[in-house]
Amino acid sequence: MPLQAGSDPAPRPALGASRRLTGFGLTAPQMAIWLDQALHPHKPIYNTGQTLTITGELDLARFGAALRMAIAENDALRLRFSSSGSVICQEIVDDVEDGLEARDFSSHRDPERAATAWIERIFWAPLTPADFPLFRFAIARVSPRRFIWLQKYHHLIIDATGRQLVAERVAVVYDALARGEQPPAALGGSYRGARDGEDAYLASDQYAADEAYWLRRFRDVPPGLVRADASLSEKSRSGRATRLHFALMDGTWDRLRAFARAHNSSPFKIICGAAWSCFSRLYGTRELVFGVAVANRTAADVKRTVGAFSKLIPFRLALDPAMPLSAALAALDGQLGDDLKHQQFPTDRIHGALQLRRLRRHGLFDISINYVRNDYGFSCAGAPVACTNLSSGFALPWSVMALEYGRAGIDLVVDYDGGRISADEAGGVLRSLRDALIAAPDAADAPIGHRQTPLDRASVPSARSEPAHRAPERAAEAQPPHDELDDAVLAIWRDIFRDRALGPDANFFDAGGDSLKAIIVVGECNARFDVDLPLTVLFERPTIRELVDAIRGAAAGGAASPLVSLKPGANRPPLVLIHPIGGTVFCYGDIASRIGGDVPVYGIQAAGLRLGERMPRSIEEMAGDYVHAASERLGDGPWHLAGWSFGGAVALEMAHHLDALGRPVASVTLIDTPARPTQPGAEDERATLIAVAGALGVDIGTMAASNAALALPDIIAAAARRPGAPAISEEQLERMIALVRNLRRLRRSYRPRPFSGPILLVRATGTPAADQDAFDWSSVGRVETLAVPATHQSIIFPPHADAVAGIFGNVLAGTSKACVA
Repeated sequence: MPLQAGSDPAPRPALGASRRLTGFGLTAPQMAIWLDQALHPHKPIYNTGQTLTITGELDLARFGAALRMAIAENDALRLRFSSSGSVICQEIVDDVEDGLEARDFSSHRDPERAATAWIERIFWAPLTPADFPLFRFAIARVSPRRFIWLQKYHHLIIDATGRQLVAERVAVVYDALARGEQPPAALGGSYRGARDGEDAYLASDQYAADEAYWLRRFRDVPPGLVRADASLSEKSRSGRATRLHFALMDGTWDRLRAFARAHNSSPFKIICGAAWSCFSRLYGTRELVFGVAVANRTAADVKRTVGAFSKLIPFRLALDPAMPLSAALAALDGQLGDDLKHQQFPTDRIHGALQLRRLRRHGLFDISINYVRNDYGFSCAGAPVACTNLSSGFALPWSVMALEYGRAGIDLVVDYDGGRISADEAGGVLRSLRDALIAAPDAADAPIGHRQTPLDRASVPSARSEPAHRAPERAAEAQPPHDELDDAVLAIWRDIFRDRALGPDANFFDAGGDSLKAIIVVGECNARFDVDLPLTVLFERPTIRELVDAIRGAAAGGAASPLVSLKPGANRPPLVLIHPIGGTVFCYGDIASRIGGDVPVYGIQAAGLRLGERMPRSIEEMAGDYVHAASERLGDGPWHLAGWSFGGAVALEMAHHLDALGRPVASVTLIDTPARPTQPGAEDERATLIAVAGALGVDIGTMAASNAALALPDIIAAAARRPGAPAISEEQLERMIALVRNLRRLRRSYRPRPFSGPILLVRATGTPAADQDAFDWSSVGRVETLAVPATHQSIIFPPHADAVAGIFGNVLAGTSKACVA
């Protein structure tokens, strides 16, 4: 009879049980995948994989050889499946080609975007169990030193640990071949042995004890959560879940791990508690059943074996919303600990024993929780790799994943079934998870069910019919607000600008706004109105009236560009200023205001300051992203590119990117940008905090120059000492600090390439003599150097902003030697 999900498990065929089939039967994790895939034929619900970005000079022939060796060593990659009626077998095939498809996108106008689109098309083409092999590998060349490797598999042959093992093995073999050495021996075992181990368990006394436990645990079956008709599921339509994600930055993540240790818990258990808090409110129940992912790898050799081992086990969690978080974690630890003792029992047999089919239930749970911690700290072609998860399969209506890939912080991913769950529900869960995890280290005594409810999106008044525009300049006299949202925003401004009479047309900058106040204004608006405005919104929407319009637009789902107008202009090549290490462009306000004529001036803010923005993985990637974003608004150019300090390195890389596309560059200006990093790694944390303080315009005084320790509270205290300064919280600074840490890592690994065009270096002569060698750009190209009597930190601010703006005046007029002829 045909296989159906939710039915009692089919008898497992013994070796040679069918005269038509040879090989060995499926393991329990494989059987669950096979049954679900059979209900959704030709849909990519179990396409699983990732991309690895390699920033080195990759020899594709050598890479193909390394890949073929990895395939030959791992029998799970060479599995071929066949079925006859209810009998399903898998066999290991000796010879399999790597099938590596390579394509060069380096000459495209936007290589990164073209390569990503190509990879997406390959990845989401359905893989079915009848296909062979059940993997696809592709590699995109984005630039001479940047490659993106796609690993695509069917989940029948691999799990997340297996993907990491394949990637690491290919890198190890590649590097050994590059050195002319014999690769070290592979450490993993055979996947064929996994079935033998499972058969031994099924015949053991432990199997019977586990079965009795699960029948007691679910003597009464809780109702399902997602009631929407399963026929509406995207599993039967596109076969793809909808993904939301946010990065939990390293500072917050470090605090969360420390909190977990202090309470004898773990980050995974805190994530489970946060998920319970979110979903119990969403579905109005104190008792939830999660599908918890377990690695299912106990033996030492199995831990290094490629294959499909991981599975979901039911975790029944009942908590009291009034319990303090610390007590809830202790209760969670006890309940989960009991379930994990019996994790080896096949989950599909629990479903069969409970006769869920009669209850018209596909399974015990609608929500999976997975914490994937794999070490992608290895290198390939002499450079670190960066891993990005594309999909781990689409089994349930809800999936919550925490992805820790050997780099700072983690990615929190929420995948949901867009046919059965609304976007509003999913967005609410994402925001609740984020808030719960960020607040956890300070909420040990707070009730786990407590939540500060933000303004619901539905309660935000509808957008005005007239288009948003720059309000005419007029006196900012106090006027009554015209609806409740205006009133709320006005109250935020009055808290910050305590001594000003403010009305709807009050201008942020005229009132004395700066980067510190911007973080607080935008942070308060985002938290109170449940939106995610960028800091740059205040450049183009500087009045209360315009900010209210922006909040309405963001609540309606509007997207923001990293490009922001600093000064209007028309019909002239624009000046594009790239953010320094702090990530924001408020520092360029004085220079932009002093540049005369009708030259438009734009700034580019770093990605990673807003919820859902992925941190850049290299300066080359940043340059490509910025060229793409600027092109959408500014056209093909030519542009004048410039940046202060770190921003100068990105501006130069953008010039390389444009040059490769055959697009003109009007000029490249580096404002006191060192050719190599000037801070050693040992001072990284201290330098990071100093850079954040500088970006906020906060003077941390002599502490910055001393050898004393420096911590986040020092910045907060220094900010509070400013006359009339509003309070700023750690939470408001966390994302900015995480961004600066990331950018400093990228700068340390970046090596400028020779550039064929002229370069202007504006040097601060007050820079300490010890740093002079760091500003030697002679190996990169033709460099004209102009001096400004300033320090590195003061060069773009008054009174020196006048001198820098004058230099730009000559550049923009075409009279500087650094201009392209």
